[in-house]
Amino acid sequence: MVSQQLIPLFFLIFLLIKEGITLKCYSCSSEIANTSCLTPGPTTPTVECSGNQTMCRKIEQQIYYNKEDNTRILRQCATSGEVGECLERTGTFRYKSWYCQCKGST
Repeated sequence: MVSQQLIPLFFLIFLLIKEGITLKCYSCSSEIANTSCLTPGPTTPTVECSGNQTMCRKIEQQIYYNKEDNTRILRQCATSGEVGECLERTGTFRYKSWYCQCKGST
């Protein structure tokens, strides 16, 4: 009888532990009128990452369009990459990006 009463308690404890260890990352794009993505703060949206997303990613892009240099920041959950130094990529006609991963909100 006692063991049946403990099952809901163990289930509740499991849910609380899972909630506490779920990775949360900022999820935003500075291009979509969300300037808080440039410098995250309390109003920057966050998401809970799925089980295979083990780190957070920040992508900074320098793009030339409309005869202007523009910088965009994207923040999201990530499934691949390495924590540490940022990976730099260069594209065609004045496009450059940096991919940075970390284990917490980025």
